[in-house]
Amino acid sequence: MDKVSTVQAIILSDPIRLRMLETVRVLKLPDCWIAAGFVRNAVWDYLHGRDSSPISTDVDVIWFDTKRCTPEEDKALEAVLTELDPTVIWSVKNQARMHLQNGDEPYLSSTDAMRYWPATATALAVRLLEKCSLEVAAPLGLDDLFELILRPTGKFSTSKKAIFEQRFMSKNWMKIWPLLTLASASMTKPLFDFDLKRVSHEHYITGKAAINFPHPGSTTGGWHFLSYFNRESGVAKVSLAGIHYPDTTEFFGDMGVLDVTDPMAQRGWSVEGRRLYMADHYRAAADMLVRWALGDSDHCNVEIDEWFPSPSEKQRLLEILDVAKPEFLKVGRLHKLEAGLSSRS
Repeated sequence: MDKVSTVQAIILSDPIRLRMLETVRVLKLPDCWIAAGFVRNAVWDYLHGRDSSPISTDVDVIWFDTKRCTPEEDKALEAVLTELDPTVIWSVKNQARMHLQNGDEPYLSSTDAMRYWPATATALAVRLLEKCSLEVAAPLGLDDLFELILRPTGKFSTSKKAIFEQRFMSKNWMKIWPLLTLASASMTKPLFDFDLKRVSHEHYITGKAAINFPHPGSTTGGWHFLSYFNRESGVAKVSLAGIHYPDTTEFFGDMGVLDVTDPMAQRGWSVEGRRLYMADHYRAAADMLVRWALGDSDHCNVEIDEWFPSPSEKQRLLEILDVAKPEFLKVGRLHKLEAGLSSRS
């Protein structure tokens, strides 16, 4: 199933969302959609292997009509929707007027307006057509949505960057959907490989795929193995050192890089003629901290308390990082690392 078909299947199989779409269709507004978190959150839940979460935020209804673009008109439509379904917090915005609030050139349509929203994964909407078919609008594509990437758009990566960062921090997305990855707007390389063909000792598996690998007897790490190694689809979603992540050999040597050929084979994963290597949980977390320290984001998605629950496990991670402090100092990132660790203690 392609991405559009997957979105359609997710939304149409959700009776609560389907009811809301039917309610909005009653208004018969031009270029009218339900957008943003209504769709995005359902897809993120699906990709995390769980049922759709209850809708606890505003339901964003967007439409486009240059002849009726007043806040009062939108408020009246919200009142109508509330009367039809009082269980929902409705937010109605005619996109023909929203460029004034956002400091943009006039938008051409609802779909065009979404191009100027803060995140690529949020710039999408759905509407119910006749015979219960669903139309999907995604002017910035669906790749970031399905790859669980939070990427700022346009001005939200430059002049409006602070708004983007405040937004995702306040919404707590990384806690609710822990497989999300924050991307910088300048990132052009893919964040993952979708098979194991490039895995080697130099380019070992690291990041969240490694954090969520269940090493025998280990009490550390995450619990989302199947989100990265889906045997049913045959897709392994992995980040590789020196390709998707910085080469951290200068920081840690080969500390914590394991040959996982046999345990991977036991779980149905192998590449003929190739040994497979992966960071243990400590090295994977350390690699993630290096990538964060070298980047320009203030947000760090290394969940130390969750992945290393005991004091001794946390201490072991800190000892590994101590080894690398000269390198952090050399690249001018020691203060950022220490400040980040201090905020988690």
